Amino acid sequence: PHVAVVGDGERLPFADRILDGILCTGVLEHVADAEAVVREIWRVLRPGGMVYVAVPFIQGYHPATGTHQDFRRFTHVGLQRLLSAFEQVDSGVSGGPSSSLAWILREYLAMLFVGSGWLYRVAYRVSTWLTRWIVYLDRVVAYRETAHRIACGFYFLGRKPIPTPGADA
Repeated sequence: PHVAVVGDGERLPFADRILDGILCTGVLEHVADAEAVVREIWRVLRPGGMVYVAVPFIQGYHPATGTHQDFRRFTHVGLQRLLSAFEQVDSGVSGGPSSSLAWILREYLAMLFVGSGWLYRVAYRVSTWLTRWIVYLDRVVAYRETAHRIACGFYFLGRKPIPTPGADA
């Protein structure tokens, strides 16, 4: 009831260079053309505007509700390359290796005991309860130098450059 604008990420319903900031979390794996979405983010973001993007790396298949739309995963290097037109302010692990492990274990345990249907959903909830504590280990391992190898996800915080006087915008 509080949504003011609905649009397609590949054709955002905004004028050029109008937004001060964009938050894009858990979206790019679900769109057919992630590069087109990033071009639209660039188009609608004003110079000096900020963008925050978070994407999955080691996560199970999770289509958008009612669809089969879960197309890709991103490495930290792949995300930085996708957003290379922006000045990188920060980037890193958004969900650590422990979150990846918990995700895989809850899926595996539910699948191990039940094939599908409502019983699978019950088994999944039970396995989620049993493995939930594992994610807290990310407080220790998510900031380690090698965490990116099996991280659950990555984030990128960037700024659209302000053109120098006399340069094309």
